[in-house]
Amino acid sequence: MSKKIAILVGALLLSLGASTAQALIIDFEEYQVRDNFNNLGISDSYYGYEWGFGTSPGVANFANAPTGWALATLSDPAITGLPAPAGVSGTAYAWNASGPQSLWIDFKGLVDFTLGRFAKASPDYLWNATTLQLFGYDAGMNEIVSSSVFDLTDTLETHIFNFEDIQFLEIRANDTDWFYAVDYLVINQNEVSEPAALALLGLGLIGVGLARRRQCSVTESQN
Repeated sequence: MSKKIAILVGALLLSLGASTAQALIIDFEEYQVRDNFNNLGISDSYYGYEWGFGTSPGVANFANAPTGWALATLSDPAITGLPAPAGVSGTAYAWNASGPQSLWIDFKGLVDFTLGRFAKASPDYLWNATTLQLFGYDAGMNEIVSSSVFDLTDTLETHIFNFEDIQFLEIRANDTDWFYAVDYLVINQNEVSEPAALALLGLGLIGVGLARRRQCSVTESQN
C-alpha cells in the first residue's frame, strides 16, 4: 500500500471512530447518600442530563422538586427501616421518591438507550410497584418506541431495550404512589460531533496532498 493511500485510510478510520457511539454507564455511585436530586442540586446537571418525573402517563415534569429521582444506599435504603433490593451493582442505586408513576430523563440530544436494571423498592414493602414499562420519545416529545410491560422482583434484574435515537426516556410504573428501584443504566452517545469527524477527514486529505507533493518532488529530482 502506497504511503498516500495509507494516510487516506487512516483518516477514514479516524473519522469513523470519531462518530462511533460510546457507552456511558450510570450506576449512581457518585453520591453515597439517601437524598433526592433536587436537594443534591443535580436535577438538571447529573451526567449532563435533566432528570424529571411524571404523575400522569406520558406527561413529563422537569421542574426542580423533591419528587422524582432520588438516591439511596445499602446502608441507608430508599424505604426507611427496610432493606434495599438485592443485586445492587455497587453500594448505591436510584428510586422514585414520593412515588410518582414515572421517572423521566432528557438526554439533551439523541442517544441509544441500551439497558437498565430494575426492582421493587424493597422486599415485602406494601407499596412496591409491580410492573414497569419504558418509553422513548424524540425531541418533539413524540413517542417512537416502547418496551413490553415487565414484572418487578425483589432483585435488580437487567432488561435490554435497545431504544435508538431517543431524546426523552420515561420509566413508567403500573400506578402512582408505588415505589421501585433503578440501577446501572447504559446509554450510547456520540462523544465527538460529526463536524469533528469531518475535520479529521480533512486533515487526512491534507496529508494525502503533502504525500503527493513529496512524491512529485522526488520524481523531479530523479529526472
